[in-house]
Amino acid sequence: IISDETVNQGDDVCVDVSVEGFTDILGMQFSINYDPAQLTFVSVGNFNLTDLNANLFGTPPGTNPGDITLSWLDQSLNGVTLNDGTVIFQICFTATGSGMTDVSFSGSPTSIEISDVNGDIVPF
Repeated sequence: IISDETVNQGDDVCVDVSVEGFTDILGMQFSINYDPAQLTFVSVGNFNLTDLNANLFGTPPGTNPGDITLSWLDQSLNGVTLNDGTVIFQICFTATGSGMTDVSFSGSPTSIEISDVNGDIVPF
């Protein structure tokens, strides 16, 4: 879940990314997309998930501005369970445009895949 925020043009803003139904999760990958005409990516941080860090986020070569990818694996291979609503990280931007815009999950350029300790794909 990506939090909703209201900012003025020129302001910095961080959106929270939180989980729901995060039970025995072993790994996850997905993309986060935003409109680069409205927002400028600044950083990721406030990590609250074992083994999650800035090195796991990327803007792969050949992708468009506005695409951020994430690939995470629980290095213990035991799986991680978190309470609903737990914020696992923040993405920070500067608002460069005016009007409304979305920051959203997608399967492009990195496909969405969440897996549990049994090797099963969990619905996103």
